[in-house]
Amino acid sequence: AFKLQLLLFLPSDRRRRVMTNPLGFRFGQHVIPEMQVFFQTALSYAFTNIKPLVPGHILVSPKRVVCRVAELTPQEAADLMVCAHRIAPILQKAYDATSLTIAVQDGKDAGQSVAHVHMHVMPRKVGDFSNNDDVYHKVTAVPGKNMVAITINIS
Repeated sequence: AFKLQLLLFLPSDRRRRVMTNPLGFRFGQHVIPEMQVFFQTALSYAFTNIKPLVPGHILVSPKRVVCRVAELTPQEAADLMVCAHRIAPILQKAYDATSLTIAVQDGKDAGQSVAHVHMHVMPRKVGDFSNNDDVYHKVTAVPGKNMVAITINIS
């Protein structure tokens, strides 16, 4: 068991943090500022989505830049799922959600917009979309609360 303090915030939050990776994290052609990254392992990292489809929408990505799931090593693929598995119940509790959408768009024709494998983890509630599958068509940010901070023991 270990204790994880999860601090979720939108990138506009300017609070000071200790920088461990001042150059940021590569995400396809983008660089994710460290202040958006709230969880990482040796192989993966999780960060706030700057265009959330629902409040609490985050992304989990391998640190190594690869475009397709088939390009991941077995260790990277497993670690990606373990990260989502650890984070998902925390998001669900923090956002008082009843369900989660966990999705990977693998390739441009599947709707992948950044050429770097990433997993969407979205806390869901009754009525957040009139049709549940509409979440996949939504492209604009949903205004939400700016901060959620919780501490939870993970075993």
